[in-house]
Parts: sequence; structure tokens; C-alpha cells
Amino acid sequence: MKKLVVLPLLVLVLFSCDKEKLSAEAELTFKELSEPQKWELVKMSGQIADSETTGKAMPWQEYYTFNPDGSFTKVRAVEGSLISATGTYKYHITHSEKYIELIYPAYNDLIGSCTSAELKETLIVNENGLQSNWWACDGPGLWYKLAD
Repeated sequence: MKKLVVLPLLVLVLFSCDKEKLSAEAELTFKELSEPQKWELVKMSGQIADSETTGKAMPWQEYYTFNPDGSFTKVRAVEGSLISATGTYKYHITHSEKYIELIYPAYNDLIGSCTSAELKETLIVNENGLQSNWWACDGPGLWYKLAD
């Protein structure tokens, strides 16, 4: 009987450690940024079930470049046109999540937030990369991966 209890506990501990390792790696990505990093949009979804698109099938292509000095650039390509915006970012760690707060100096159509009056955007840091929180208020779900 004791063996039956120990085995599930062991599995739980192993998976918990693995997730902590992944989160720690994501955290180091931004805490110790020593050169610019490019994060590319790899997937988007709408509010309709099974509406995920990837690659060239997405309505637009997009990436962020994060610089060691705390600045960033966001670039979107739509039908051959490039739109860009710049600003500063702050990396935050709370007891329950890690996220990047992007702060824009002025309004720009590229800001993906819940209200048009906000000059900031939030990206959640998780083991799969970055995820925009815009989906929480009926915006598209946007997922980003670190470019090679």
C-alpha cells in the first residue's frame, strides 16, 4: 500500500521540478539580457473554437526586439507594409506569474491591450515563450517564440 502512495508522489515531484526549471530558464531570458533578443509571433487564435493559425496563414507577421537597455521595438508586417512602434519594458515577477510590461510613449495602433486609452501592453512569460494578455478581453490570442 505504501508503494502505491509513494509512486504518485514521486511523479508529482519530478514534474514539479521540471516546470520550475523551465520557468527559471524563461526568467533568465530577461533578467540577464546582454544582447538584443527577437521574439516572433508563431501562433494566433480568435474567440471561435479551433481558430488557431500559424506561419504565413496568420493575418499578419510580427516580432518584438528587446534590448538590454530596457527599450523594445515592435514590428508588424501586413500585406507588404511594415508598421513599427518603440517603447520601454519592465520585467516583473510576482508570486504567481512572470510578465513583461511594455510601455509606449504615445498611442499606436500596434498596442494590443484591453482599452484603447492604455499606453501599455502585457506579455506573460511561461515555459512555452511569451503570450499576449490581449485575449483576456476579446482580442486575439498571440504566442511568441525566441527567434534562432
